[in-house]
Amino acid sequence: MEREAEDRILPLARDRQVAVIINRPFGGGDLFSRVRSKQLPEWAAKFDCRSWAQFFLKWILAHPAVTCHSRDQPFETSRR
Repeated sequence: MEREAEDRILPLARDRQVAVIINRPFGGGDLFSRVRSKQLPEWAAKFDCRSWAQFFLKWILAHPAVTCHSRDQPFETSRR
């Protein structure tokens, strides 16, 4: 799995206030192959996760450099 974006690109984007959209959030399916035989941990329910897909997406979207919008939170056009 590639971690270069997490280690280099996301911090740079955050520092320069550049919007980021995640292109391959599941690493082309690699993440699912790693957890295929594993149960979702019970504590994941505290974060309203009922599947590995929800867990992975929430982990990705929690990064402060990732920009997106949802129905509950309007899109931020400026981070000043």
